Amino acid sequence: MRRAINVHDCAGIALYEALSVAIHYEIPFELPIKLFDDMKRTGFMFVEPSPVELKQAERIATTKAKGSGFPQLEDSIYHAMAIVRGGTFLTADRKHLERTRGFGGACLLSQWAPA
Repeated sequence: MRRAINVHDCAGIALYEALSVAIHYEIPFELPIKLFDDMKRTGFMFVEPSPVELKQAERIATTKAKGSGFPQLEDSIYHAMAIVRGGTFLTADRKHLERTRGFGGACLLSQWAPA
């Protein structure tokens, strides 16, 4: 059975994405940093991508789909983690799925159902 990889498995990557959102909405960095610290204190476990997963992410992120460009690096890392760990990357990003169709291991969130 494939398990879904939760975006929160990746503290560093998720934190950087949260900081990007904070910049966009002019929210001080101290708020997302505190949120992540609080999550860690409650026992929430974070797992960073391994070198093997990062190499797979590089292959995904540098695969140009005809007419639609390259996948985003962050999503490529989550996707690679799912593939290497035997999970499924759930995304609402149809473009990512179109660009990475040949890799497998991904599903639109709207089409996913627990096994």
